Amino acid sequence: MDLSSIIKLIALNFIIAIVYFIFGATGLQLGVLSGYSTAIFPAAGVAFVAIFTGGSKLLPAVWLGSASINVWMSSKFGGIGVQDVVVATSVGIASSLQAWVAVVLVKSFCKPDSEKLVNIRGNLWFLLLTGPIACLTAASWAGATLLTANIVPLTEIFSHWLYWWLGDTLGVILFTPLLLMAINYRKPWWSQRIKNIVPSILTAITITLLTFFYVSDNEKKHITNQLKETASPITESIKSNLNAYQKLVGSIGNLVKVNPTLEYSLFDHFTESIIDNHPELFALSWNPRVLSSDRAQFEAYISQQMGMPNIRITQRDQLNQLVPIKEERSSYVPVAYISPLSSNFKAIGYDISSNSVRLNALNLANTTGKVAMTAPIQLVQDTDTRTGILLLTPVMLNNPSDSADGYAVGVLHLDTIWQQIFNTQLAEGLSLILEDIDPGTSNTRLFHSDKTTSFQDFEYSWVDDIYFGGRHSLPLS
Repeated sequence: MDLSSIIKLIALNFIIAIVYFIFGATGLQLGVLSGYSTAIFPAAGVAFVAIFTGGSKLLPAVWLGSASINVWMSSKFGGIGVQDVVVATSVGIASSLQAWVAVVLVKSFCKPDSEKLVNIRGNLWFLLLTGPIACLTAASWAGATLLTANIVPLTEIFSHWLYWWLGDTLGVILFTPLLLMAINYRKPWWSQRIKNIVPSILTAITITLLTFFYVSDNEKKHITNQLKETASPITESIKSNLNAYQKLVGSIGNLVKVNPTLEYSLFDHFTESIIDNHPELFALSWNPRVLSSDRAQFEAYISQQMGMPNIRITQRDQLNQLVPIKEERSSYVPVAYISPLSSNFKAIGYDISSNSVRLNALNLANTTGKVAMTAPIQLVQDTDTRTGILLLTPVMLNNPSDSADGYAVGVLHLDTIWQQIFNTQLAEGLSLILEDIDPGTSNTRLFHSDKTTSFQDFEYSWVDDIYFGGRHSLPLS
């Protein structure tokens, strides 16, 4: 072979590799499992026709096109490592081998000029050999590769193998006749073949599609059920943990009921052990309801208890700075005691009823007499932008009473709480979003386990509703 022929052969291989890549990448947009298997893989038909009409000298084109597709898919799921290259190389060999096997089968068991698709029976035999039978090759080789590389677990290998086989089979059955027609369209005998080709193609496609959608539907149901079984305990864990935090906050209310004139030293001693045992709790506080007429007395008393001169009841101004409240109100709900003090002293005196989000929760707790949870908020004592929530338990000292005499408050950092709950429970490959779905909530995202940004990012999902503290939260798995 002279240099010119070698250059032409290399160029032809690159062209076919590019065509293979385009057809394959398009087919993988229909991928159903991990990006490796797909409903229809037209590139399988391209590979067979290339080797059938051009000979084994075009096998490098099939290998290069297939390997390139798999490297490209790996890059979409993250960085490209040595394992990705090895897997792509092996899958490329599988695709090349499959095309070669299909050609050998056709030449061994079909009549000469079988590519002319002379009659319906011969057409079906031709497509059976090149499709369902030959396509066992790549599905089996690639499946073994993915299993060995721990990309696909043993429990899912059959599903991947089946989808791979079906995708390649349908790609060959659908595109082989079309590509042969495109190559030979100038030859006069093709005009007489259409009536023979179309029934064969439609029959094969119908059978394959029915099989694919039946298997696909069953597989989706199976995966969804598995997801539900995995995710349901997470919802129960969230509820259990929130109920546990409610009890901890409620214990502050019980302390106040037993000690109506509660001093800070007793509050600090009582809450110290709770914080030590539950470091995920950002703070615990006691927030009495202070009438306007009692404001000066309260400020003096708390200044004396906390050893901090000139404590004032405060709110945030338009610049988000804490400033003393100048206007007179019927009542206030300031932070009197808070623990741990070192990281929360800025909150002392802050009137939580001065903020609309906190006020809504206070009104709900006061109306129901039960714990209420705020929507996600920015904490007063925080120097960063982390999101928090408050659990507010109303405390009635003088029953019956129209209003609570104060509120035991639990302060929770959302990221810390959810990581505490989920770190030991999220199975590999499982993502989770937790959203506040009540109307009027501007910051709905409570937690997300990874970079997933929306419910639509999940191929399979399970949704549940958690009602706690007067609010609905929606876990999306």
